[in-house]
Amino acid sequence: MSEVIYGRRIHPACAATPEMEPEQYAALKDSLDREGQFLPIIEGPDGRILDGRHRLLALEELGREPWVERYCDVLGVEVRQADLDEGNGRAYATMAVIALNKHRRHLTPGDLAKVAADVYEASRRDGAPVTQAAAAEKVGANTRGVEREIAKRKGAERDVVVDGEVVHRATSKKKARVLQGLFDRGLAKPADLDALLGLPLAALEDALARGVALPVAPAATSLFRINPDEKTPQQVREADFATLGYRERYDIQEWIAANPSILGDDLLIIAKEYDRFDWTKERLDLLAVGQDGNLVIIELKRDDTGADVHWQAIKYASYLSHAAPAQIVGMLADYAEISKEEAEEKLLRHLDAGDLGSLNRSQRIIIASHRFAREVTSAVLWINERMDGDVITCIQLMPYQDGGSLYLQANTLIPVPGTEGYRIGIGDRNLDLQPAAATPTLPR
Repeated sequence: MSEVIYGRRIHPACAATPEMEPEQYAALKDSLDREGQFLPIIEGPDGRILDGRHRLLALEELGREPWVERYCDVLGVEVRQADLDEGNGRAYATMAVIALNKHRRHLTPGDLAKVAADVYEASRRDGAPVTQAAAAEKVGANTRGVEREIAKRKGAERDVVVDGEVVHRATSKKKARVLQGLFDRGLAKPADLDALLGLPLAALEDALARGVALPVAPAATSLFRINPDEKTPQQVREADFATLGYRERYDIQEWIAANPSILGDDLLIIAKEYDRFDWTKERLDLLAVGQDGNLVIIELKRDDTGADVHWQAIKYASYLSHAAPAQIVGMLADYAEISKEEAEEKLLRHLDAGDLGSLNRSQRIIIASHRFAREVTSAVLWINERMDGDVITCIQLMPYQDGGSLYLQANTLIPVPGTEGYRIGIGDRNLDLQPAAATPTLPR
């Protein structure tokens, strides 16, 4: 509805009551046309309308002069304009609107909860805070309904909106403000969101403060659904495990235990949730044996690794570094619920060997997560550079939801896949090459 009706400004407090439905407004207009105006339209000391905006609009459309009274005249008490605009006045004005509308407009409990939430928030902004219960009592709302409304609004404060669409709900209002600022100023694009979420908040704040676009790497993969008939590829949006309701231990871990090739290796899982260490009750996620006989510690995180997951996995590798073949056979027997003889036979088939002599000569680590903290990737790269071979592998697990179907894309982030086989270099013409074999001369 317009901010000016029939040449009169509408007080913002009028927003406390919802707009009339078209049927309600038509009935009101018909009543005014047939029976005339029985209740006055109420204005504040500055002439802004506090109550009766729908009646005012109907009278304007009917070409009738409105009956308008001052709020102070109706109550018989002098009310200064400052009482409606300053300090706790905006909350007072809202309550005045509700008092005038509550019974006549038949406001629903939900409407009253929204109004009480407005009163609560206005009182806090204006330096004279009231409790949620007090705000509910002032407008006759249910306290629990007011609490739910305020909680919903606080959640909305964490929404990041681009072109009218909520693209992300941040973990804090501060992060939401920073991300919103980056998008609003054109320093980042919604397509960069997943990469942005992997950056520390300090890096995002610094980019926003300096007005510098973040050098976000493009996503490694995209997933498209193809309609062969219409030839219209539709991109399937990447999601978060948490948003989809999937858990680390009871979902992701079970998927990998059932099919460890998700991690890109030919692995034999030999333990899950293993906690039989001495001197500590720590529990590793999954333990496997590679085809080379080395133990593989698998550490899983759902959507974010946190800053210390690599140290956690390194501890587990150290605990298992002296595990004997007989102990490894026992782990597999317990996990698969088979005899030790069957476990040993299964290990031999996996190793394609006649004995278990290659078991646990070394250990390596796989960390799998949707997103990786820079603290983790930096440390992993440093460790791998200084060890003989790649000790730690980082696998990115990316969930995609398409209707009722869930897809899982697994990408190796570290070690970075090699590119040597795709390059053409410059040859060295000064090399001492062997002479080519003599070519037989053809007869003339």
